[in-house]
Amino acid sequence: MQTKSKIILIAIAVILVAFIARSFLGKNREPDSTQIQDQLQAAAVAAENKDAPDVMSVISDNYTDGADNNPERLNLMLRRGMSDVSNLSVVIAPATITVNGYSAHSSSYVTIKGDGQVLYSQLLELDWQKESTRRYFIIPAEAWRIVHSSYSGGLEGN
Repeated sequence: MQTKSKIILIAIAVILVAFIARSFLGKNREPDSTQIQDQLQAAAVAAENKDAPDVMSVISDNYTDGADNNPERLNLMLRRGMSDVSNLSVVIAPATITVNGYSAHSSSYVTIKGDGQVLYSQLLELDWQKESTRRYFIIPAEAWRIVHSSYSGGLEGN
């Protein structure tokens, strides 16, 4: 009888630890606006490091923009742009962020420099969606992703 009780107590302890771990690892405790600002800064650092996959990690599979770009086309343009420029610098001013449930809008001034020249310097308007994802490939989580962008000019700052 004692062995059965020990097994039950161990099983309860394992379930409790798993529940606690899921709670802490699966949910970001930061305010939504902070999560979005962090995503913007992470994308800027990734761009400066010419890490296209990390930049694309903030882009939703449902991404669209006014130039009919989709994630695949955006990824291709990003990789080409990164390969053509050395000494890339991305500065994103603190964003004005409005959160409405599982959607949000950010507005921030972005300046991209490369090879000693300003390549892009415009106001960037982004629509965000909180999407389901996984942390460590198994723990359900949510992350803010860009679903639409509005900007003036192109990579050359036109």
